[in-house]
Amino acid sequence: QIRRLVRDNLYSVPGAVGMNNHMGSLVTADERIMAVVLDEARRAGVYFIDSLTVGDSVVHSVASRMNVPAWERSVFLDNVPDRSSIAHFITEGTKLAEKRGYAVMIGHVWSAQLAQTLAELYPQLVEQGFPCLPFPKS
Repeated sequence: QIRRLVRDNLYSVPGAVGMNNHMGSLVTADERIMAVVLDEARRAGVYFIDSLTVGDSVVHSVASRMNVPAWERSVFLDNVPDRSSIAHFITEGTKLAEKRGYAVMIGHVWSAQLAQTLAELYPQLVEQGFPCLPFPKS
């Protein structure tokens, strides 16, 4: 049932290159379920991003064991959905990227303020050397 649900949802988005959790995040604490989810990610040739919405996530350890590409959220951009806070979190993400070589910044698709702030700041971020790059497959 888990396998079918993941497969159906993934294939309902043609061109998808990755998936992540948010709703239903408790499954990220369950090794058995995550093994099935990550196996489907591998079969589809997509990566997984763990939003880290639970403290006891097993995604990293299961993905490493299964050799499935997975990343963890570095910064959540719109927990506080005003422009000033979003800009602050983008700055935090760029600092992490400078330090580690990358940062995974996520937000909500419904956040008009996030979309507008990103549209305004993106040219400046690119100029500073922080283009939004697609995730590598491995």
